[in-house]
Amino acid sequence: LPLPHDDNLPQVTTTRHLRCQQQKGKPSRAELDGRQIPITLTSQITALAAREIAACVIVAESRVLPRLVAEHRELLRGRPVLLAPGGLAGALRLAELEPSVQAAEATGFPAAGFAQGDLFVLRGIKQNLPIATAQAQRTAELHAVFARHLPTLVPSDLVTTSMANTNHLIHPPITLLNAVRVDGAHPFRLYREGVSPALNELLEAVDIERRAVCRAVGADDRRGRDWLHGFYHHDGMEGETLAQCLQSYPGFESVPGPGTLDYRYLTDDIPHGVAQWSALGRRLGVPTPAIDHVLEVLRILAPDLDLVADEQGLELFLRHVEQTAAAQPVPAGG
Repeated sequence: LPLPHDDNLPQVTTTRHLRCQQQKGKPSRAELDGRQIPITLTSQITALAAREIAACVIVAESRVLPRLVAEHRELLRGRPVLLAPGGLAGALRLAELEPSVQAAEATGFPAAGFAQGDLFVLRGIKQNLPIATAQAQRTAELHAVFARHLPTLVPSDLVTTSMANTNHLIHPPITLLNAVRVDGAHPFRLYREGVSPALNELLEAVDIERRAVCRAVGADDRRGRDWLHGFYHHDGMEGETLAQCLQSYPGFESVPGPGTLDYRYLTDDIPHGVAQWSALGRRLGVPTPAIDHVLEVLRILAPDLDLVADEQGLELFLRHVEQTAAAQPVPAGG
C-alpha cells in the first residue's frame, strides 16, 4: 500500500464505509462515506510514479515477505516501510532483505473489513496500535511519517511489537478447538459459535506463558485481554476475559471460520508467533507447557503444514534483545 505525499487525504480513524467504483474490473475511484477521495486506485503498485510515494505499508502474511520484497524492491528501496503486522522480528527481517529501507513494524493489522459488491465496509480500526523500529531514536521519526495516515499508531519498542500480536494468541487455540469444523469446511461464525468457556481456559493458559516470555525479553507483559480492550473498546468491546472480549465485539459478529487448516491462522500465526514463543522459552529457560501442547496437537492434525518457528526471525530477535539489554545503563551501585 503506497502512501502518497498528499497531506489532504483522509485519515483512517474509525469504522467507515469505502465505496470503490469499478471500471473494466479494476478500481477507478473511491468514496469514503460519500466523499470522493482524490487518489488513484490500482492493483499494480509499480504503476504509480515513484515521486508520488512517500512511504509504503505492507499488509500481508509474514511468510510471504521475501517474495514481496523481491517483487517490489525498486518501489521499497530507501523508503519508510511499515509491516502491519510484522510478526516476530518483522522489521529486522525486512532490513535483512533490503537494507536500504527504513523498516518499522506494527503489532497487527491497522484495520479489517469485508467487501459487498462495490462497497467495502471497514469492520474495525485498531486504536493504540504499537509501532516500532530496531532503533529507539528512529521510532519517533517513522511514527510521525505513518501517523499522517494511520493516526491511531502509538510509539513502542520492537520487542513489544513482536510479542503483542493478539492474532498469534487467539488464532491457533481457536482453530484447534474448532478443528473438526475447520477441517470439514463446515460454516460457522468464528467468534460466536467458535468461542466457549473451554476455549477461554486454553487462551488464558497460553497468555500466561506468553507474558512470562515477554518479561524474560523485556517486552510489555500486559494481558492479551488488555491489548484487545485497548484496540477495540471504543467500538464496543467489553469483557473481563478473552472469550468475553471476542464475543462482545460487534465487529467480530460475522467473521467466518476458516474452511481449511491450511490457513494463515496456522501457517503464519504459528511460525512467526506461537512457535517463536515456545522457542524463546526453551532458549531463555521459561517453561511453556500449554503452548507446547497446542503446537504438538496441531502438528499431529496438520502434518503437511510447516508449523515450526522461523529460524531467521528467532535469531534476529534474540540478537536484538541482547543488544538492547547491553545498551541499557547500569543502575547506580549495580
